[in-house]
Amino acid sequence: MVPLDTHIAFLGRAPGLTKRRTAGWMMAEEIPAALRTLDVRDPVKYDWSLTRLGDLGDCPSRRDPRTCPACPVHPRCRL
Repeated sequence: MVPLDTHIAFLGRAPGLTKRRTAGWMMAEEIPAALRTLDVRDPVKYDWSLTRLGDLGDCPSRRDPRTCPACPVHPRCRL
């Protein structure tokens, strides 16, 4: 499971790690299931990285031509 907060919910939706609009148990299961494609043994190791993007303001709530191109999630982002 990932610790599901506002940042993880938003950053789970943006790159398509979850299709759910509402944060809850199902989203908390869906995000690590998607991350499991990156690392089968430890998919939740990415939760800190996702949260950090939000904490630092590196991931705006809308596409930003100044910030977004440098983001490593940009190629998968659905914003």
